[in-house]
Amino acid sequence: MNILVFAGTTEGRLFTKEAVALGFNVFVSVATEYGKEDLLEDSSFPKNNCTILQGRLDIEAIKDVIEKYDVSFVIDATHPYAAIVSHNIIEACNAKEKKYYRLLRDIKISNLKSTNYDAEFSSLKDLCDFLAKSENACYSKGNIFISTGSKELLCFSSIPFYKDRVYVRVLPTVDSIEKCKAAGILQNHIIAMQGPFSKDMNKVMFKDFNIKILVTKESGISGGYLEKIEAAKECSVIILRVKPPVENVGKTYSQEEILEELNGKRKSYTC
Repeated sequence: MNILVFAGTTEGRLFTKEAVALGFNVFVSVATEYGKEDLLEDSSFPKNNCTILQGRLDIEAIKDVIEKYDVSFVIDATHPYAAIVSHNIIEACNAKEKKYYRLLRDIKISNLKSTNYDAEFSSLKDLCDFLAKSENACYSKGNIFISTGSKELLCFSSIPFYKDRVYVRVLPTVDSIEKCKAAGILQNHIIAMQGPFSKDMNKVMFKDFNIKILVTKESGISGGYLEKIEAAKECSVIILRVKPPVENVGKTYSQEEILEELNGKRKSYTC
């Protein structure tokens, strides 16, 4: 039985390992070469009964992959904030009449109270607009640490003196660096490193770059969110959070629930 897993998260990697161990033939889709290399560098990642597919896929491309590899089930383990990608996967699954499972990481941090941020915004653009227009010295001055990735950096250019104030932590890829440069981020303000990061590592960065404001998404326990927030609190850094998107994907599943259901379906196929 062939399974297509859209990975890019820790959950996708763990699910793939378990699925292969249970005897499923798994095709893993990752968007970038960096994502592929990251999987291949994991010595515990399965080499047999597992094929890595690299490249960004639109709806038609996803449909082609489903057909080409005779996929029976599709697992969406993409990042919680990748709403457009999930939408495309759902559309392709509907068109090909394939079962779709949303494997969603637990982005709710139960041991952090709702006051774990100083302000919350519906989008990164709204957050940038707030910083650009605020006359409050807490927000209009001081260095800003961006930990939301490289995709939407241009909106920070609206912030007064952003080149002096903004520091960005991104993946160590050519694409990420190019996006930083396109957004006008100074070279010595780019921190290109692979996370997740410990609390102490975050504290070192906040102190070394004299950070006053942290911009973050709630990336969940496996994404190092807890350590980042604790470090910011201990360094008296203001926390500005982008709210998780409201997912319109129907039911979400845990890894155990999906594997149990797939095992049941496999048995019914072989009877």
